[in-house]
Order: sequence, then structure tokens, then C-alpha cells
Amino acid sequence: MAIPWEVLAVLMFCRALVQKPVSRWTLLLVVPPIALLPMYILVPGSDMVVFGGIAVMFCYFLMAICVLARGALRGNRDAQIVVTGLSVLLVFVIRDVVVVIRADPGGILLTRTTFSSFLS
Repeated sequence: MAIPWEVLAVLMFCRALVQKPVSRWTLLLVVPPIALLPMYILVPGSDMVVFGGIAVMFCYFLMAICVLARGALRGNRDAQIVVTGLSVLLVFVIRDVVVVIRADPGGILLTRTTFSSFLS
């Protein structure tokens, strides 16, 4: 259940990196993870919670990449570096989601390792 919050933190970091102003509408980004939390507590492991978390994760990742791409096109060097790393990370996320959906018992999830190495 921590993944939507982690991706939201990545999105907020990306917004701060390109110096995007904070508005009242920014607070609405917290609503989907908060809405998933009671469902996770009441019915842990249900398909709706899992796919809801995956949908929130993809939306926030795409929003972060769009924010960074806009900053990179305007010449922000930091955004150019981070958008490249997040794009590579998104490829690993898509691969891991496919492994989870196929329920492959021998599948190895690589996103967490990639994310940890990207941060260090």
C-alpha cells in the first residue's frame, strides 16, 4: 500500500525540481491514495485494490514524466537528467506489472532494485 504514496512523493519531487507552483488543486493528488487506504484495510489483497494501486502508480508516474519533460524542454538541466532516469524506471515498472498480472511464480520483480539504485 506504500507504493501510491512513494510515487506521489516522486511526483511532488519532480514538481519541486522544475519549480512548479503549489496550488489548492495540488492537494487533490492525495485523494486517490487516501481512498485506497480503507479498501486495503477492509479487503486486503483484493483485485480492486491491487489494480487501483497500479492505476494510481501509472497516472502519477506519467504526470511526473510530463512535468519533467516540460521542464527539460525549457532547458532545466536537472529535469533532463531525472526524466531520463524516470523513463527507464517506468519501463521496469511496466515489466513488473506484466509479471504480476500473469501471476508468474518464477518472475523476478526489478522495480524496487532499480528505484533504489536510481536514488543512490
